[in-house]
Amino acid sequence: MPKLLDIVMTNRMPSAQHFYVFQQPAVFATDAPVMATCLFSSELGSLFDTGAVLVCQIQAQIYLSMQVGKPGSGGPSFSRRMLSADAGSNPNNAVEVNILPMGLKMPYHDPSVLPGCFRILLPDASTPDIGLPDISPDQALFIGQGQGIDPFGSPILSSFVMAQGMRQIECKPSQRFYVRAGGPRRMPGDVIDFDAEVGAAAECDFSAGARSARVDLEPDGRWTTRME
Repeated sequence: MPKLLDIVMTNRMPSAQHFYVFQQPAVFATDAPVMATCLFSSELGSLFDTGAVLVCQIQAQIYLSMQVGKPGSGGPSFSRRMLSADAGSNPNNAVEVNILPMGLKMPYHDPSVLPGCFRILLPDASTPDIGLPDISPDQALFIGQGQGIDPFGSPILSSFVMAQGMRQIECKPSQRFYVRAGGPRRMPGDVIDFDAEVGAAAECDFSAGARSARVDLEPDGRWTTRME
């Protein structure tokens, strides 16, 4: 079973709230806009009325994910495990995109990639299947960090860029997550405005090695977070 990061949420407000989880976008070495998605969502009743606790389990493994068409469009998606801790000092940190057939080749170690980052290599921009400046967003290729939810859930494209016109993308993934309640109703895979959402969210920073975050929504609307 994969290693998991647990976000345990309680709602101390007097009424049920819509909770959702999203991730700090990865850092991409490009000027292209970086987009983010909702990873998990659920209604959570008041602790005092229901005794309910909500648990979001996130796979600690980092993935490179790729999708044809924006998340939510129903296009095919592909993922590869990257930066695996069991790889020692030579983690898989580079992967090539294959166009025909569409997919991701086996990742490998490239010593020129900065520690903690991974590199995506794309075909020449003149290839008809990729890189056309007037390509429809419904057909475009989106690439970025993937995150698996639940022990055996398929990775969701968590933060990403449109790959059109690029030959190489450098990505520094994040292990920082956020919980928000109320606000717009979100579903897993929905594209969100990270900057607009994060100000009202609780931060769960797993980058220092914590494996669990306990997040309480207090009666006055404040957040209390404990990393364990």
